[in-house]
Amino acid sequence: QDLMMNDLALVLSLMDDGLALSASLPIILGAEGNEPKGYLLLIQNEDELRPTGGFITSVGRLEIQNGEVISLEIEGVDNETDWSKPYPSAPWQLQEYMNTSVLILRDSNWFADFPTNVRWAEHLYSYNHSRPVDGVIAFDQQFLVMLLGVIGPLEVSGAPYAITDQNAIEYMRTAKEPPANEQVPDGWYRKEFISDLADAVLDKLVGGGNKDWFGLADVVMRALDERHLLLQFDDPTIEALLAKNDWDNALRYSGGDILMTTDTNIGFNKTNALIEVSLAYDLDFSNISSPRGSVTIHHTNNSSSNIECIQFNTEPEPDYYYPMNRCYWSYLRVYKQAGAELVDATPHSIPGDWMLLGRRVPARVDMLDEEMDGVNGYGTLLVVPGGESRGTGFDFSLPSSIFDRDEDTGQLTYRLKVKKQPGTASNPLVLRIHLPDRSQVLSVNMEALIHDDNILIETDLRTDVYLELIFLVP
Repeated sequence: QDLMMNDLALVLSLMDDGLALSASLPIILGAEGNEPKGYLLLIQNEDELRPTGGFITSVGRLEIQNGEVISLEIEGVDNETDWSKPYPSAPWQLQEYMNTSVLILRDSNWFADFPTNVRWAEHLYSYNHSRPVDGVIAFDQQFLVMLLGVIGPLEVSGAPYAITDQNAIEYMRTAKEPPANEQVPDGWYRKEFISDLADAVLDKLVGGGNKDWFGLADVVMRALDERHLLLQFDDPTIEALLAKNDWDNALRYSGGDILMTTDTNIGFNKTNALIEVSLAYDLDFSNISSPRGSVTIHHTNNSSSNIECIQFNTEPEPDYYYPMNRCYWSYLRVYKQAGAELVDATPHSIPGDWMLLGRRVPARVDMLDEEMDGVNGYGTLLVVPGGESRGTGFDFSLPSSIFDRDEDTGQLTYRLKVKKQPGTASNPLVLRIHLPDRSQVLSVNMEALIHDDNILIETDLRTDVYLELIFLVP
């Protein structure tokens, strides 16, 4: 009650939906009269990028009762598999490209749609944990950095210095290595530091002293907007609130034109730390009845150029515990609304001696079957050697229904949503739009350079991008 009335009142006042939230918050916090609530934590590492944030390096269980944390358990996913259980078949890409025959917990975030991943994560977690969960909280390393910017430095067991928002990423990368020039201690586990970090964060959040609730609320909402924090709760009111604000990270069609691209690191490495990605979407509306959209994804690998492309190297290497300086293997996906048709693409062929199974992969685009209403997916394998760049293009025929026409004025409205991949920072995005000759631009909701019938917008995907363009054609 004190938490609700005194501390959280300031946070709730920041939210338009505070009333709905306040009605359900006691439930999800296990308030008196309700059972304790348990939440599955998915701790993701964006240096090994996956569609909803990064490789699931550890999982945890957070138990809350009467608004208080009663337990927090963190465990690695390296040995969580009970092979006596009937694991489902892995997606065919994991089988063909990573020699992974079944889907296990650490790969449960293979899909771009977070609610789909939640169902798989809960199901696979239940194989080794009898207690059910009441929701899923997924976050990446950047979320910790954002938190530290508000709560201040942490004193972490075993860390040689205080952990701040400036050194947290480097600390987490190096903490997975055993002590330098020393014999590896008995019982040493390369992910033990994650539990120590979690304990230190929890002590800061629930310990004594004044809390910057405004700052924490801002961090949580920014992390949700920037896809560094993903939430799912079994409470229908909270789920509706998350969906309303597009915080559930569901891949759904809501009208107009949509675009999302995702990288999935399948190289057994952490090379995303050295990868730069940019996106361009060229729209040709010169013929309103048959619009076209061309997507180009550009990857640059800043690893050393002398690195040999070996997907899974069994030979010991200097950075064995945290391999970043590698070629980059990604299963690249593009998502468009149903009704858009792929008419051309520029995929890349991959030599067999680069691949784990030794089989050449031809230049091809796969039509994906991920069962999302109103959304189609297309995938292709991409390998970018160190010191090199690759551009991959997808050319679509778009349905004329992407335009809303005002019958009274003749105005055409084009709306576009470009959805950000969780776990990424702020990849550059360029939108180029070519309108019919002598068109008149009436409004555009983003800063744009307009010259004759051409529109240029340069932005980034720190958050989802929403474009609304209203124009008249002669």
